[in-house]
Amino acid sequence: MEQNQPKWPGVAAIVGDADLYCVSCALKRYGPGIQDLVEDRDSARALVDNEGNPLGVVLRFSEDLHAQYCGDCHTRLCDDDCCCYQAEAAWDSQQDEEGEEEG
Repeated sequence: MEQNQPKWPGVAAIVGDADLYCVSCALKRYGPGIQDLVEDRDSARALVDNEGNPLGVVLRFSEDLHAQYCGDCHTRLCDDDCCCYQAEAAWDSQQDEEGEEEG
């Protein structure tokens, strides 16, 4: 017997209220129906945000996640080895080095 496979293999974020949320924060914000959305169940079609718009998903490795953070907990949503975070670390490192040179 074939098991139902989720349509969305690797949901990284939920879109709602004009923001992106990690799945954990979306569960807290919108309730247990988020799991239905992640698994693409028919019952998820009725899920809406606080503005009345349907909730959506963003999959891992999507360009839409580039340099994005969860709107509640501020966790990075982009892939851990994405160049946007590497550039951020390089920028922070450069700022630290410049501060040491001045001092």
